[in-house]
Amino acid sequence: MGLKDQLAQAKASVKSAFSSKDKNGSAASKATATGSGSSTPKARGGIDTSKIDKKGKEAAVDYDSVKTPKTPKRQAYNRDGYLLVITDCCPEKMAGAQGWRKEDFEFKKAIGSGCKSTVYHVVCKHTKTDAALKVYPKAVMSDINKQQVMREVSIHSTIRHKYIIGLYASWEDDRAFYMVQEYAHRGDLFGELYKMGGKMSERKAVELVMGPYLDTLNYIHAKGIIHRDIKPENTLFSKELILKVTDFGLSIDTRLEQPVTRLGTLDYMAPEVLVCPDKNNAKQVAATGRYDFAVDAWAMGVLAFEVVVGRAPFEGETKDKTCSKIMREDTKFPSYLSAKLQDFISKSLNKHATKRMGIPEMMEHPWITEYYKCEPVTVARTPHTGEKMTDKKEPLGSLAE
Repeated sequence: MGLKDQLAQAKASVKSAFSSKDKNGSAASKATATGSGSSTPKARGGIDTSKIDKKGKEAAVDYDSVKTPKTPKRQAYNRDGYLLVITDCCPEKMAGAQGWRKEDFEFKKAIGSGCKSTVYHVVCKHTKTDAALKVYPKAVMSDINKQQVMREVSIHSTIRHKYIIGLYASWEDDRAFYMVQEYAHRGDLFGELYKMGGKMSERKAVELVMGPYLDTLNYIHAKGIIHRDIKPENTLFSKELILKVTDFGLSIDTRLEQPVTRLGTLDYMAPEVLVCPDKNNAKQVAATGRYDFAVDAWAMGVLAFEVVVGRAPFEGETKDKTCSKIMREDTKFPSYLSAKLQDFISKSLNKHATKRMGIPEMMEHPWITEYYKCEPVTVARTPHTGEKMTDKKEPLGSLAE
């Protein structure tokens, strides 16, 4: 398939996937920021476009791959619901005092929302601990949506890193699925950009955002996990201004599933994801193959540009124009960007995934090393189709059995 055909397919897919109002697939903050010479950033919801049919409705489709992901086992813990997981991220006092019910928390305010979920700032009534409670009401969820929540819980419960929002526990009742998480007091990256006038200096961008983000991706990629929805809305900060990556609702464990679904947030979507066929067309899926960790590397290039410039590099007046720019146009740099940053972004935004700079190379790039010392590089390994992996996960919490 030539570039012209790929572009036509991508445009058609985006047009059918995005209606006049974006459908958010992740709990994105509603923060906005304005900067000199930049447009106002908007909360962009991550969306699995393979699950939207031509009429803009959710289509009944399956997971990314033919494999079945591991799902948490339910454990009845009271007459109202089922405990899915308690991790060792959970504060000891909270873990011991909870009955794990919605009523155990005092709701302060909604801090984010998505197509199927709302995130609230809550306080545990028993321990007075601040937390974020992500709620997925079952009344608006399909069976596929429920499976995706179980996948999110399964992935998030097995990762623990200083730059990742900790998942404390998850449970469900007749009304909803619940995920109690670490609370990020300073909010998202858009809020921090607003305080700084809409953009950051290159030094701050590396020290506060890019360096910690690369350490995080190095960690999850080594576990076979692709985030697939990197963006400012999913980038939070603690009270101490420490970066915290959040929202693993679109993430995938490549040791269990094959990533072939077109999903993510358009401004941050890599070309190889944008041209993925609709999952409903099994023949096209089989012919296209899958993508890999390089999609997160692409998103890091977009993030670097947006944080320093104040807008996404391929931002267009319409979604079709954005799609065309992603597929065909080179990045245009403002004159004030350093040569090192331009080199970093250019290599990150290579249209060809196999030629794109990967996360390990990013961690050792001069633009990063000038301001930040990354953790030791861990090479991620993804099995070939049909290969049986012998590597075992290292769960830091235990799924309820």
